Amino acid sequence: MKKPQYSELGLRPTTSKVIGAIFSMMGHSNLEGKNFLDLYAGTGSVGIRALQLGAKHCLFFDRNQDFIQKIKLKTKKLKFEEKTTALKGNCETQLNKIQ
Repeated sequence: MKKPQYSELGLRPTTSKVIGAIFSMMGHSNLEGKNFLDLYAGTGSVGIRALQLGAKHCLFFDRNQDFIQKIKLKTKKLKFEEKTTALKGNCETQLNKIQ
């Protein structure tokens, strides 16, 4: 599968090497049954990996509606739709509204 390119926005997805390092530091077993926040989600690859490693739910936040739609499509395709909330907005101002 070809990786999406967002060069016109000056963005690129988090590489698998970086994602591996993030979850290695956190410890894979620490995610089982936990909620996960993917702030500044972009393509959603970090949050999707958390779900694959057993996270109970992932809240994705991004200011770009196109990214939010892509995250919703990806999580539906991977059958994580019930474990996913994808919100458009600035997480710095919106997180206090989440309970």
